[in-house]
Amino acid sequence: MAEYKNYIETTGNILVQPTGYKPFIFPPGNYELDPVVFGKVPTIKGAGSKTTAIRLKAGATSSLFKIPAIDQPGTSVDDTDHASIEGVTLVGNRTDSVTTTNVHAIDCEDASFPIGTQYAPSVRTKDVVVQNFSGSGIYLGTNRNWALIDSTIVRYCNDNGLSSYGYDHRITDSDFGVNKNYGVRLFAGGSLVFKGCNVYFNDVNIVVNNTVNAFVEFVSCSSDGAYREGLIVSGATAPVKWKNGRFSGNSRIGANVHSDIVVAGAACVFGIDGANFELSGQAVKLLLETTGSPTI
Repeated sequence: MAEYKNYIETTGNILVQPTGYKPFIFPPGNYELDPVVFGKVPTIKGAGSKTTAIRLKAGATSSLFKIPAIDQPGTSVDDTDHASIEGVTLVGNRTDSVTTTNVHAIDCEDASFPIGTQYAPSVRTKDVVVQNFSGSGIYLGTNRNWALIDSTIVRYCNDNGLSSYGYDHRITDSDFGVNKNYGVRLFAGGSLVFKGCNVYFNDVNIVVNNTVNAFVEFVSCSSDGAYREGLIVSGATAPVKWKNGRFSGNSRIGANVHSDIVVAGAACVFGIDGANFELSGQAVKLLLETTGSPTI
């Protein structure tokens, strides 16, 4: 803990990044922190997710890492500086597997300014494990864009593994599993690519909501063992495409109850190219179910 304190100043129970751009360095070990609210875009670097663990203190009711959007008022300059989190395991303080809160591991809170005024990036992660939060593992709020998520595992959260309202994310080789609600929930935004991701054993594995208005593409991803559907595209107004990858063992609530894929709404355009539907396990209702006359 002494190494960590060399890089922070303490104001009450809030840890604030000091003047000057210094990374937060976490050597191998276990750390317990109060919620951290950063005053500027942070760089957090551990020694690896297998050797550096950061735990949210028991009883804390705010997110572990809250990362602000940096406002540059009176200018048209976009901020292109990502927060960076690498080589750590982040452990929440949930007390049960049911109660859902807004206590997230990585919380890129809503920007106070619209995307038409300024473009606010969110976070870059690599070799990060997130587990046991009562909110979402990663929360990307309104106008929190350009997430670069690589080799990241998010499990055992009471809300969603990934919640996003943003644009322009690239998410590769990452897992979102065993979360109470959804593995991935895209509330809004778009222009997103998921590549080589595994989404498994959530209530619903992936949901693309009706305010997503730019393309979403899943390439060589898998959706396995959902309690209900493997993928729901609900009224999205931009194309959603699934290319290669797998659907397996969904509708765990019961055989022939829920479908691997549900596409709903006349505005939806959904494409599928080369997916593998594995039928040796749980029987699903349909491989692809449509309502409201979407374009397939």
